[in-house]
Amino acid sequence: MHRIGKEIPVALLHEAFNHGVRFFDTARWYNDSEEKLATAFQELLGRVVIELKTMALTPLDFRRELETSLRLLRTDYLGLYQFHNGK
Repeated sequence: MHRIGKEIPVALLHEAFNHGVRFFDTARWYNDSEEKLATAFQELLGRVVIELKTMALTPLDFRRELETSLRLLRTDYLGLYQFHNGK
């Protein structure tokens, strides 16, 4: 599978924001989506809500994934963090 760079996704995220979208969803397993969101919204973090999902099964994994995502998103908070697990 070929991944696209940041330019197109960032432009699409800006377009969505310019049309009123303020809620953005991502997950730790969506590869580099956190970095793309961070790039797109580095100056707008207070104006968007980022929701993150985790499939962590243990408290340690939950915390590890959260810390990794916050670092990649370049923020210290999320609008929503939820479990996404069918077990």
